[in-house]
Amino acid sequence: MTKKEFAQIALGGVVGSIFTFALMFLLARHYQTTPVALINSNPNWKGWQEERYQFGMNKHRTPQPKEVKSPLISEGTIIMGGDPTMMRWGFHVLEGYAKDGKSRITLLLNKHDNEEGRPAAELYYYGTAYNHSNKAYNWFKIGSDVKDHSFMFSRDEAVAYGKVDFRNLLEFGAISPSKDLNRSHKDIEAADNAFEPESKSKENARCVLYFALRDARDGAMFYDKDAKKIACKINGRWQYLLTEPAAINIK
Repeated sequence: MTKKEFAQIALGGVVGSIFTFALMFLLARHYQTTPVALINSNPNWKGWQEERYQFGMNKHRTPQPKEVKSPLISEGTIIMGGDPTMMRWGFHVLEGYAKDGKSRITLLLNKHDNEEGRPAAELYYYGTAYNHSNKAYNWFKIGSDVKDHSFMFSRDEAVAYGKVDFRNLLEFGAISPSKDLNRSHKDIEAADNAFEPESKSKENARCVLYFALRDARDGAMFYDKDAKKIACKINGRWQYLLTEPAAINIK
């Protein structure tokens, strides 16, 4: 081997080493900017002692939240989500706390992957009971911030103060009074205690359906599957509406 060949090999080794170390440095810097690096948790953070932070979060896995004590203005799209390990329960995309610091509006994605055959997003105003009972959910109003106007939603009830303009069918609830109701509890609190609303949702819903028919006000209507007739509450009693055959032929 000549001196020239030796020098070329040595120079190649030095350049290769420099390139390798530079690549390792760049990868290390990139690693520090990716969500993987954020897994370095701080289980001693004092905030984990507060229920609103620790509830549904793994302090040994989730990074300490970053605090921004300032309004935020973005000129671009705000994108939330990504790593489920950093989201409460794995599906809380957004939480906005009320003035009590405990109740909140919550936006969820994919807690339920099959609601009526499709994945569901869920938006609600969660109170301070921190469970799935009826009293745990406040009203979520859509349309305006004007009292006695717009549309409000809770766990099992919707109130429409404004006109509802249907551009499609209005389909009454088809209910079998003999099969679809659970009459064994006096009120919604007792039913929630007997049937946990999330884990025993179908049985709980049968109780809710019973209370809805039992406590219905005049003007309420449903389709009685047993009698195959439309029922309406009039003067405090359920009465069937008279109908006649319609000349409608849709095939």
